[in-house]
Amino acid sequence: QRRRIFLHEGPHWSHGQWASALGCTPVQTPLTLRTPGTEGMGAAGATLRGGSVSDGAKAALKGLVRGSAGVAMPMFFQGLAALAKLGHSWAAGAELILAEGRLELVPATMSVRWSDPPRPSLVALAADPIFREIDQEFPSRWRKKYLELFDEIDLVVANSQLSASWLPQPLRDRAVVVNPPMPPGRSRTTPLPQDPPQRLCYVGELTVAVKGIDRTLHAFDD
Repeated sequence: QRRRIFLHEGPHWSHGQWASALGCTPVQTPLTLRTPGTEGMGAAGATLRGGSVSDGAKAALKGLVRGSAGVAMPMFFQGLAALAKLGHSWAAGAELILAEGRLELVPATMSVRWSDPPRPSLVALAADPIFREIDQEFPSRWRKKYLELFDEIDLVVANSQLSASWLPQPLRDRAVVVNPPMPPGRSRTTPLPQDPPQRLCYVGELTVAVKGIDRTLHAFDD
């Protein structure tokens, strides 16, 4: 039986749950930004726990693969380095590769391009502003290179209409929007208390275009 593989960098809880439901074997991208912890994969990810990436390494990599300025070339070569560490046979015999985020785009697409027949299907998750950065901020030469790689992507699963709107035009015809599941016992819509708090505490990146901070400030306007 051909394998299904989830190439991830953490993973996010909802991504891990979905991959586990699909019967995917988890494979962690080498040189990841997060400390390896695979709670999102349930029992399937238990064998991946225990490792860690030093704070210095994570900080250095964040400087290379996040933001917009100068991210195109470092992300590409970091992807090649990850692919070299994974080895040629990491996806051998796979029928499906599910790629989680920005660090997985290069190794996943190149592995599909170089795979022996039969070719595995490649599904990319769009829950990361990297697609917006590629489409709007990358230099034209690097944007063209990434779009050529994206020819290998068979389906993009975006976690919101906003994420789908950030996709480069060639990918939009291959995209579907699927909202992430909620953990058991939680709801997307929680009734506000009768006397809502007058102050909000936001924990996260202060990025208006990505996180909607401008809208949050008016969440309780009458």
